[in-house]
Amino acid sequence: MSKKKTLTLREFIEHLGAGKLAMQLNVSRQAVAQWANFKAAPKPATAAEIIELSYGLVTWESIYQPYVNMMGEA
Repeated sequence: MSKKKTLTLREFIEHLGAGKLAMQLNVSRQAVAQWANFKAAPKPATAAEIIELSYGLVTWESIYQPYVNMMGEA
């Protein structure tokens, strides 16, 4: 059984474009840039929209795991 390919949030932002994602989610481009640079995480409701927009290629884990990893390094 092969594992389904997933994208990190940063990869999805780079693929779709920050401006386009911001428009689709009705958030600022600055918010999307903060997510891409791990300065802030999207709210859970927004994360759910991102997962839906990506057709499941972005997962809860691929959105939030980098922040968990960073907290462990602090």
